Amino acid sequence: MDVQKMSYLAVLLLVLALCMSQPLIANAGKFVVHVENGLKNDILQAHCKSGDDDLGLQYISVNKEFQWSFGINFWQSTLFFCNMSWVGGQRTFDVFWVNNIFFRKYCPHYDCLWRAQEDGIYLFNYESSEYEFQYKWEPRQI
Repeated sequence: MDVQKMSYLAVLLLVLALCMSQPLIANAGKFVVHVENGLKNDILQAHCKSGDDDLGLQYISVNKEFQWSFGINFWQSTLFFCNMSWVGGQRTFDVFWVNNIFFRKYCPHYDCLWRAQEDGIYLFNYESSEYEFQYKWEPRQI
């Protein structure tokens, strides 16, 4: 095969690869994760991280939120997790991951809305326009 044909083949393969990854590339804008304190009387502590970023320990007052924005990495493997705690319990869980179903249902407008309440942790479902229960609090580790 001559060099010109190999160049055309390489360009064709690149275009095909880009077309196949299009659903995730469409979500390549800036995402914002919101962590809201929906507790009645207590401060929520949230310590959120990814493989690259440690957002530090946040103290979130009642009816306030902590938020941060970011883009999806080149490998489309961006993952953020948080440890949330209050006097009634604690929980560590993923708050953002690259998945088209997660995007469509929970972050279609590039906003992912988490809320801590006394009975557990909720994630806003844009399809139903309601917060959905996701996680039960675990006993605090002292």
